[in-house]
Amino acid sequence: MQINTQEILNYLSLSPVGTSIQPAILFSLLIYIIFVLALITLFVMPDKNLVSTLLTAGVLMAAVIAKLITGGALIQGFRPAQFGMLVINVIPFLFPFLVAGMTRTRKRSNPVIPLGILTGIFGGIYFFLFWFIVQRNA
Repeated sequence: MQINTQEILNYLSLSPVGTSIQPAILFSLLIYIIFVLALITLFVMPDKNLVSTLLTAGVLMAAVIAKLITGGALIQGFRPAQFGMLVINVIPFLFPFLVAGMTRTRKRSNPVIPLGILTGIFGGIYFFLFWFIVQRNA
Protein backbone atom coordinates (compact mmCIF):
# COMPACT_ATOMS: atom_id res chain seq x y z
CA MET A 1 0.00 0.00 0.00
CA GLN A 2 1.51 3.28 -1.12
CA ILE A 3 0.71 6.53 0.66
CA ASN A 4 0.81 9.56 -1.58
CA THR A 5 1.25 12.69 0.53
CA GLN A 6 0.34 15.05 -2.30
CA GLU A 7 -2.95 13.25 -2.83
CA ILE A 8 -3.82 13.45 0.87
CA LEU A 9 -2.98 17.17 0.94
CA ASN A 10 -5.20 17.62 -2.12
CA TYR A 11 -8.11 15.90 -0.34
CA LEU A 12 -7.59 18.14 2.71
CA SER A 13 -7.33 21.38 0.72
CA LEU A 14 -10.07 24.01 0.64
CA SER A 15 -10.99 23.31 -2.97
CA PRO A 16 -9.67 19.87 -3.99
CA VAL A 17 -8.70 19.14 -7.58
CA GLY A 18 -10.57 16.26 -9.18
CA THR A 19 -13.82 14.61 -8.23
CA SER A 20 -15.18 15.99 -4.99
CA ILE A 21 -18.57 16.59 -3.45
CA GLN A 22 -20.05 19.91 -4.53
CA PRO A 23 -20.17 22.60 -3.11
CA ALA A 24 -16.69 21.66 -1.92
CA ILE A 25 -15.76 25.06 -0.47
CA LEU A 26 -18.89 25.20 1.72
CA PHE A 27 -18.31 21.72 3.16
CA SER A 28 -14.58 22.39 3.57
CA LEU A 29 -15.15 25.64 5.47
CA LEU A 30 -17.67 24.04 7.81
CA ILE A 31 -15.38 21.09 8.51
CA TYR A 32 -12.43 23.44 9.16
CA ILE A 33 -14.54 25.50 11.58
CA ILE A 34 -15.64 22.34 13.40
CA PHE A 35 -12.05 21.07 13.58
CA VAL A 36 -10.63 24.35 14.93
CA LEU A 37 -13.40 24.77 17.52
CA ALA A 38 -12.98 21.15 18.68
CA LEU A 39 -9.20 21.62 18.90
CA ILE A 40 -9.62 24.78 21.01
CA THR A 41 -12.13 22.91 23.18
CA LEU A 42 -9.59 20.13 23.66
CA PHE A 43 -6.89 22.59 24.73
CA VAL A 44 -9.05 24.43 27.29
CA MET A 45 -10.57 21.25 28.75
CA PRO A 46 -10.00 21.03 32.52
CA ASP A 47 -8.11 18.08 34.01
CA LYS A 48 -9.82 14.83 35.00
CA ASN A 49 -12.38 14.85 32.18
CA LEU A 50 -11.34 11.71 30.33
CA VAL A 51 -14.68 10.97 28.66
CA SER A 52 -15.10 14.56 27.48
CA THR A 53 -11.55 14.55 26.13
CA LEU A 54 -12.14 11.31 24.23
CA LEU A 55 -15.42 12.58 22.80
CA THR A 56 -13.69 15.75 21.59
CA ALA A 57 -10.92 13.64 20.04
CA GLY A 58 -13.66 11.66 18.29
CA VAL A 59 -15.00 14.91 16.83
CA LEU A 60 -11.52 15.72 15.53
CA MET A 61 -11.18 12.27 13.94
CA ALA A 62 -14.64 12.47 12.39
CA ALA A 63 -13.86 15.91 10.97
CA VAL A 64 -10.69 14.62 9.30
CA ILE A 65 -12.49 11.59 7.85
CA ALA A 66 -15.37 13.77 6.64
CA LYS A 67 -12.92 16.17 4.97
CA LEU A 68 -11.14 13.31 3.23
CA ILE A 69 -14.47 11.95 1.94
CA THR A 70 -15.75 15.33 0.75
CA GLY A 71 -12.40 15.91 -0.92
CA GLY A 72 -12.87 12.81 -3.04
CA ALA A 73 -10.98 10.10 -1.15
CA LEU A 74 -12.35 6.58 -1.55
CA ILE A 75 -12.59 4.85 1.82
CA GLN A 76 -14.42 1.53 1.86
CA GLY A 77 -17.71 1.76 3.77
CA PHE A 78 -17.68 5.56 3.78
CA ARG A 79 -19.04 6.55 0.39
CA PRO A 80 -20.89 9.89 0.52
CA ALA A 81 -24.36 8.33 0.29
CA GLN A 82 -23.78 5.38 2.64
CA PHE A 83 -24.71 4.86 6.28
CA GLY A 84 -21.08 5.06 7.46
CA MET A 85 -20.86 8.63 6.22
CA LEU A 86 -24.09 9.49 8.03
CA VAL A 87 -22.54 8.25 11.28
CA ILE A 88 -19.32 10.21 10.63
CA ASN A 89 -21.40 13.35 10.03
CA VAL A 90 -23.55 12.94 13.13
CA ILE A 91 -20.52 12.72 15.47
CA PRO A 92 -19.59 16.45 15.17
CA PHE A 93 -23.26 17.25 15.77
CA LEU A 94 -23.85 15.09 18.85
CA PHE A 95 -20.54 14.78 20.71
CA PRO A 96 -19.88 18.51 21.36
CA PHE A 97 -23.25 18.83 23.13
CA LEU A 98 -22.37 15.80 25.26
CA VAL A 99 -19.00 17.38 26.07
CA ALA A 100 -20.68 20.66 27.08
CA GLY A 101 -23.01 18.80 29.41
CA MET A 102 -20.49 16.36 30.91
CA THR A 103 -17.50 18.57 31.62
CA ARG A 104 -16.83 18.92 35.33
CA THR A 105 -15.28 22.15 36.48
CA ARG A 106 -14.70 24.08 39.67
CA LYS A 107 -15.31 27.47 38.10
CA ARG A 108 -18.70 28.62 36.99
CA SER A 109 -17.36 30.28 33.84
CA ASN A 110 -15.87 27.38 31.94
CA PRO A 111 -15.00 28.13 28.27
CA VAL A 112 -15.60 24.48 27.30
CA ILE A 113 -19.38 24.79 27.62
CA PRO A 114 -19.93 27.64 25.11
CA LEU A 115 -17.26 26.21 22.79
CA GLY A 116 -18.96 22.81 22.89
CA ILE A 117 -22.35 24.31 22.14
CA LEU A 118 -20.93 26.40 19.28
CA THR A 119 -19.13 23.37 17.83
CA GLY A 120 -22.35 21.36 18.06
CA ILE A 121 -24.27 24.10 16.24
CA PHE A 122 -21.75 24.14 13.41
CA GLY A 123 -21.78 20.32 13.41
CA GLY A 124 -25.57 20.38 13.07
CA ILE A 125 -25.41 22.86 10.20
CA TYR A 126 -22.84 20.65 8.43
CA PHE A 127 -24.81 17.47 9.12
CA PHE A 128 -28.11 18.79 7.78
CA LEU A 129 -26.55 20.53 4.76
CA PHE A 130 -24.65 17.36 3.82
CA TRP A 131 -27.79 15.28 4.24
CA PHE A 132 -29.94 17.72 2.25
CA ILE A 133 -27.49 18.23 -0.62
CA VAL A 134 -25.75 14.85 -0.93
CA GLN A 135 -27.52 12.04 0.93
CA ARG A 136 -31.21 12.85 0.57
CA ASN A 137 -31.48 11.99 -3.12
CA ALA A 138 -29.20 8.94 -3.03
